[in-house]
Amino acid sequence: MQILINVDVDDIEGAIEFYRAAFGLHPGRRLFDGSVAEMLGASSKIYLLAKPAGTLPWRQASSARDYQRHWTPV
Repeated sequence: MQILINVDVDDIEGAIEFYRAAFGLHPGRRLFDGSVAEMLGASSKIYLLAKPAGTLPWRQASSARDYQRHWTPV
């Protein structure tokens, strides 16, 4: 079984640097005009998805994305 992990981020370049420094991952492909960054080096591929704060995670969501502390949209 292969698992794929998507993580919403408000700053894709900052997120790439964070995952590189914190976990030793390295960038793979950039997709969708650079709005998605594939991070490699873990047992599963991690995709960082550029999603601005204040946008809804899905159409019927009751709360918008908020990148304050402890909000983890994985």
